[in-house]
Amino acid sequence: MTPPYEAHTAIHALMRGETLPREWMAELAMTTEIDLSYSRYTDLAPLAGLTALQTLGLDRCQATDLAPLAGLTALQTLGLNDCQATDLAPLAGLTATIYR
Repeated sequence: MTPPYEAHTAIHALMRGETLPREWMAELAMTTEIDLSYSRYTDLAPLAGLTALQTLGLDRCQATDLAPLAGLTALQTLGLNDCQATDLAPLAGLTATIYR
């Protein structure tokens, strides 16, 4: 039996590389806002498939490679204040407002 979906639990499990129930992945695929500020995640690749994201908070995150975010074309707001990443070139194709 699949446990009830809880967004916070699901996104952190995804970021840790855990295999999620199909139902949870379907819910995550429709998620429009995620805040991972102050997290210690260094790999943003798990976010690459969440193409419905409109707002993403990564303030003070540990990630250095923003390339996995390049395909998130629905993003409107991206928070990168005090983020470890310094190269914003992978985000050049996005129209999101980026806060640094």
